[in-house]
Amino acid sequence: MAMVKKMAFIVHEVINSDLSPAITKEAMLLSQQLLHQYPKFTASGFYTLDYENLYQKALTIVTFILMILQFVSDSERKHY
Repeated sequence: MAMVKKMAFIVHEVINSDLSPAITKEAMLLSQQLLHQYPKFTASGFYTLDYENLYQKALTIVTFILMILQFVSDSERKHY
């Protein structure tokens, strides 16, 4: 979300600068798209990829690894 705000600020700097009319027109179109369509990243449309989702996935992976390590250590103790 912070990147979108930063991008909007940069686009408006381009619009306010003295560049060619074609660049200003494209910057205006991009500004309108940013205003009406909030960009979001998805995994093939199934769920959005954001920090909270990535955090939950990382916690799931760490939990799984800890469970596997416990099984491995239990099986090594039984052999001795």
